[in-house]
Order: sequence, then C-alpha cells, then structure tokens
Amino acid sequence: MTRGGGDGATVDLVIIGGGITGLGIARAACLSDRRSRGRFSSPWSVHLFERGRLASETSSNSHCIIHSGLRYIQNGAVGRVLESARSLAELQRAFPGQIAPLPCWMPVFGWGVKGWWGLTLGHLGYRAIVGAGRVNVSAGPGVVPIHKSPEHPLVKRRGAIAAFGWEDGWLRDHYGLVEQVRDEIGLAGGVVREQTSVVRVNRENGRFAVELSGGEVVHGRVVVDARGPWRDEEILNNKEIRWCLGFNVVLGRDISGGIGIAVPITGEGSDRGRMLFISPRSGGRSAIGTGYLPLSACGRSEERNPIGSVSGSSRSLSEWLAAGSSTSVPEEHLASLVDEVACAGGLGLSLNDVVGVESGVLPRQVMCRREETSPGAPVAADPRTRVLARDGYITVQAGKYTTFPSVGAQVVALGEQWLSKEHRDA
Repeated sequence: MTRGGGDGATVDLVIIGGGITGLGIARAACLSDRRSRGRFSSPWSVHLFERGRLASETSSNSHCIIHSGLRYIQNGAVGRVLESARSLAELQRAFPGQIAPLPCWMPVFGWGVKGWWGLTLGHLGYRAIVGAGRVNVSAGPGVVPIHKSPEHPLVKRRGAIAAFGWEDGWLRDHYGLVEQVRDEIGLAGGVVREQTSVVRVNRENGRFAVELSGGEVVHGRVVVDARGPWRDEEILNNKEIRWCLGFNVVLGRDISGGIGIAVPITGEGSDRGRMLFISPRSGGRSAIGTGYLPLSACGRSEERNPIGSVSGSSRSLSEWLAAGSSTSVPEEHLASLVDEVACAGGLGLSLNDVVGVESGVLPRQVMCRREETSPGAPVAADPRTRVLARDGYITVQAGKYTTFPSVGAQVVALGEQWLSKEHRDA
C-alpha cells in the first residue's frame, strides 16, 4: 500500500472536504482498530483534501456549544439524546483542554408542557436515558425557583416563575480543536492537505481516481464526499436538500457572565416559540445565535447547475459557491438579533458592540407550508445527519461539532462494509 500523494498512490479512504465532519471521519479511520482482510490486517490509510482552509466554510459557523442532548427530549428522539450525550462525554475525555463544562440556564414562564412541569419531566427523562445508557454526563440542576437562579437579567426576566438549568460543553476555540484533530490524524499516518481542490472523481478498474486541481491523481478504495453545500450532488437519500444561511453575532464584551443562556423570544413581531442562545467566548467576548436566513434574503439564489456525478462532471452547486464567494448578512438582520436580546434582558446593546459575524451555509427545514411562497416565513436549520453509501462512494451531510465523533464512526463502518464485500467478491 502506498501512502504517498502522487500519481498511482492507492489509499483506503479519500475524503473530500475538510470541515469538522470530514476531519472527524479521517480521525475515526486513523484511530480505529485494524481492519481485517482475510488472514491479514492493516491500518487505514487516509488522505483528506480541502480546497481552502480547514473548517473555514460551514464549520466556521459554530456557536462553540457541545450539546448534551437534553434538547431532543421534547421530540422523543432518544437515539439523538444518547448520541449527543456520548459524544459530549467522549470529547471531554479526548480534548480536556478544549471542552469545558458550561452551565446553561433558561427562564421558565408557565406550568404547562414547556413550563415548570414539562421541563421537570423532561429533565427526569433525560437523567433516566443517560443513566440507562451509562453515559457519564451531568444533567444539571433542572427546574429551580427563580430566586435560586443566577443573577442575570436574561434569566431573571419579568414574569419568570422559575429557571431551568442544565449542563452542556463549551468549545473554547473551534480552530484550536481542529488543529488538535489534524495533529491526531497526522500522528496516525493520515494525510491532510489544504488549498487542494478535487476536480473530478472517476471509477477506474474497481478503484476511484481522484483528480486534483494540479493534475495529480490519487487512487482510493473508498471515497467520502463531505463538502456539504459545495457537493456536486443536489440530492441525498432521494430528497432534495434546501439551504439557508446560519449566522452568529460576536460581541466585543461579555454579556453571558460565563454561562450559556437560552433566550425565549416572545415579543411583538417575533417568531412564536423562537429561541436564541447566548454563549461565552474567550477574551471577554460573547456570541448571540443562531440566526437563520433564506439565501434569497442575502441576494443569493438556491437554483443550481445540473447534478454532477461520480463518473464525470465536477459542476458546482452554484456559481457563487464554486467561486468561493462569501455571503454577508444584511445589517438589518444583525441589528434585529442584537435588539431582540437587548430588549429581552434590558441590556444596552447596539451594533457598535458587534466585533464579528460568523456565517455558514446550512441545510434548512421547512417550518410551515407558507414558507414555500412567503419570503418572510421563519427559517431554521435542519440538524439531521444524512449519509448515503453507493458502492464505496459515501456522501455525508452533517455539520455539528457535537456529533462529529459518532458520524465519523458511522461512515468508517460503512467503508469497512464495502471493503469487506470487495474482498469477498475478489
């Protein structure tokens, strides 16, 4: 087996896209146990190619929160609860310098399903699930009387009868985490190359020929396309993926007080049931997020070129994505996000406090039927992970820092299945 990157090199796994998902897959492959080939075994050989800087596209839109999974209780998604909780525990063990415990709080305004009793039952359910799954994560205090909650205006809001506390993980620096993951891949013998575009992928004699922008060709047994919206295919799992822009507003001062705060937005003119989140940032900063906009609100179109294929075309999803163009968030939307939080807590915030905006193209979900015809309808990201495997070519749509270890393990298992089948058929 050749580990080099020149013409004729054959590697087990070629990954296209160096976001957190692609890096997580490479890490999972490099750190996995030796895979078997009949009587022999050998470690995975891995090459990852990123057209720009690692984790600089969709993965740069991170709220720096590693979710505990508690939020999925309301949907009855037990599998997602356990996946997130296990990922949080694994990341805390693997990256103790990057992942710190983050106490989180939310004001409680009523007694119903999303009030005192509903949240109490949800908290008990979460504790039961992670306990049964033997996951070592903290569930936090649960619902407490308002006078026992943190002294913060966004928690002790007017009309709140209680506060709900739980614990997530805080990612101190997502680029720092990315560098640590890259180092792990390199120490295990994997190859990560930035500023390297994949022009096309062809099948040749039972292998994939991956042609790079400089004319170099790398041959692989399994190819993983983890480019997200920069992927050449428009359809995954036979469903069209629609896209939106997710963005966080970074403030030059700390308004979180070192905790995470969920901010229900129920004021006049706001989307009903909408929730924003305040998270701390290093250097005495904080962030508000996440806001979502249809691409049309940013002067972009979701219309795409014809679908590319594994066997030939490298046509991009759209001209602006192919050119690497950035999408800026209109100022009125930034101001709206800041104003909503300022009004909710009586905070003196303005656009003058904004020192940065993090944005990325994300898959979106349809909030209601009128979204199809109304540009002002609410938009939210679709958090689901989508994985499609076709004869050794695996397409992945995922983008959460929380679950990148489990997504990586899932994709590596699919690659292993293909290689085992290939060995049996040989």
